[in-house]
Amino acid sequence: MFGMGKKVKRALRAGHSAAAWLLFLTLLHTVPSPWILPVAGGLAPAVFLLAFGFASLFSTDQGALAMAAMMLVPALVYSGIFLAGGHLLSRLLGHIERAWVRTGLLAGLVGGLLVMSLFPIYASGGHSQSYTHNILDLIALLRDYRLPGLLVVGYPIALLSLLLGLLAWQYAPPRLSLPRLKLFRRLVAAILTVALLAAFIYVHRTLLIVKPLAELGWATAQVKLARALIESSGKEFHSEVSARTWLERAAQQGHLEAAVELARLARSAEDREKWLRISAEQGDSEGQYELYRLLLRGKGAPERRAEALAWLNRAAANGHGRAQFELGGFYIRGTELFGVAQDPAAARTWWERAADQGQGKAMQELAWRFAQGVEGFPRNPAKAIAFWRQMAEGLGKGLYGFDRNEAQAAAWLQRAEELAELLCKADAGEADALATLGWQILKSQNPGPGGKERGLALLEQAAEKGDAELQYDLGAMFIFGNHDLAKDFERGHRWWALAAKQGHLRTMEYLVSGYQNGNYGYSVDLLEARALVERLLVAAEKAPDEAKQQRWQAELAHLQRLFKLAGGSYLPLAGLRAKAEAGDAAAQYQLARQLLVSGAAVDRDEGLRWLNRAADGGDAEAQYRLVIYFENQAHIMRDDPARGVRLLSEAAMQSHPQAMSTLALAYEKGRYGLKRDLYKALELYQAILDAHQKGRFEQELDGRFLGFQKSRIEVVTKLIKSIEERQQRYEQGTELERSIMQIEDRYR
Repeated sequence: MFGMGKKVKRALRAGHSAAAWLLFLTLLHTVPSPWILPVAGGLAPAVFLLAFGFASLFSTDQGALAMAAMMLVPALVYSGIFLAGGHLLSRLLGHIERAWVRTGLLAGLVGGLLVMSLFPIYASGGHSQSYTHNILDLIALLRDYRLPGLLVVGYPIALLSLLLGLLAWQYAPPRLSLPRLKLFRRLVAAILTVALLAAFIYVHRTLLIVKPLAELGWATAQVKLARALIESSGKEFHSEVSARTWLERAAQQGHLEAAVELARLARSAEDREKWLRISAEQGDSEGQYELYRLLLRGKGAPERRAEALAWLNRAAANGHGRAQFELGGFYIRGTELFGVAQDPAAARTWWERAADQGQGKAMQELAWRFAQGVEGFPRNPAKAIAFWRQMAEGLGKGLYGFDRNEAQAAAWLQRAEELAELLCKADAGEADALATLGWQILKSQNPGPGGKERGLALLEQAAEKGDAELQYDLGAMFIFGNHDLAKDFERGHRWWALAAKQGHLRTMEYLVSGYQNGNYGYSVDLLEARALVERLLVAAEKAPDEAKQQRWQAELAHLQRLFKLAGGSYLPLAGLRAKAEAGDAAAQYQLARQLLVSGAAVDRDEGLRWLNRAADGGDAEAQYRLVIYFENQAHIMRDDPARGVRLLSEAAMQSHPQAMSTLALAYEKGRYGLKRDLYKALELYQAILDAHQKGRFEQELDGRFLGFQKSRIEVVTKLIKSIEERQQRYEQGTELERSIMQIEDRYR
């Protein structure tokens, strides 16, 4: 070396420095180094001892510092030996002038050490057990320190990269000599030293900083020290004062957190109440809520309910979410226990505040109430959707007081999306969506201002698209006043007309009753009723539905019978009134009949007036019906029997069979103020049979009616014969016999 030039010497110094560090790092990580502890010992690389010692420095367990000393001392000794050995070997290699030979020998030495470390030459043991490891197993032990995976993998990669870099430094230019980086190395060492010192102080802050401040009386430090003792992070020192004592000292100075912690660590209900009162009186909402709960559970709870409710109100006012939710529950249903009256609006206010605090149960209560529109909660689908989505998020992530539940989260999210989709479809004018949304609004207890009108408008918009069932429902709502709507026959009739036009059976059934009996605001129109019955009969035959067939066949027969009574056919309602007013007696009778079977009292009164006009006009059917069928309304025979007899007589003179029979029976029995006249009765009975034989009656008479006339003729004939025979006996009898017969007559 003494004959080398300056450039060669500088290059050798650079190579020597790089080789020294290369050999030092290799020896530190590969050469087996003996170590021993009171309970274990073995062989391990010095870097392992060094890492274990440094890790112990930053542990707060008791004895950690002693462990660090036991591991760091041999680690530092071996590090010094390996540093000296690295320098010595690099000096020896430096005598080789050819760089490639020097580098090859250095690489071979390092490679040999690395290969050797892959064999299980490291041992550890304790308590009569031993284990054998290689260098890779020792690297895996880094995971026991719970280091990040990136660091565990990155460390050996970084080490190999550094080794290769130092090996390549043999060929670095002389101006990059390592000694020139001395200032940089010192700066890095200083930074690392300061960082390690700061980390050491931070880890052991309880021992070095917090405890001295606590002993000086600083309340915050006393609380931190107590928590360190409770959490077992203060094991590095033995405190003669317990954690509870430190908390009591801090609480006596008015420290809120200390009072809260003492309430949590209370030894009895009385002790817990004492510290809860202190924290509650200082404005701690959690303490106020917990004091409310404690007062309810403790002895004498009934006497302390008022105080408990006051603390609950204060906790809610201070923003405590659970207190707000619970107070809302009291208001939604009212409770005699606390003397809280039912107030849905107040419940809504508290639940909305609780939801803002992240209370999932409050969100759940609000969501379904806003969706349904129950009392005190106007229907608000947008808010319901927002709460359902928030609940789904909470259930999916375990937030807002919910346990994680993916299935329930999906269900709430689906409900929100379905309602949102319904609103979009309704906005697009889809009939089903309009109807569904309209019904939801209309059936809600509290649809909000103008909500009921909006729901009705949506239903009508959907019904305009041709839904017969919905048209029927709308008609029923207006006609019957369903859903608290005011009755509106005109609007209801319009919707039922549209539904009936499409053949909606239920609508037509109601219309039959309306047109036949004047129900549901309809005027009697038997022609329209018969047309609807015929359509219903056809539908029943197509079904087929035997019960409906029998019903509509009977109804049709009834209508046909009414038509026969009116002279064979009814005139259309539109022109009937005009003819009646013009004096047409038949039209007057038909109009009267339709009004008299109407449901409205005013229509029946008008019908009776028309019936009187028809009777006075000479219509035989009207005369007969006025006296017989409508006696309860007209009271002809009660108030004016002479007129009633006259009307029956006029009808009888027009060959009205029922009038003739009624009049005959009146003569037979001596009714309606008529003197009994069996001969007149017999004449009328016989006249009915004679007229029937000659075909003078326009209407067909059934067998029962004719049989009745024949039976009355037989009875009256026998009576006349009996009277004549008795009269003959009276005339031919003695004075005594005549006296007896007179006594019998008086007795009868």
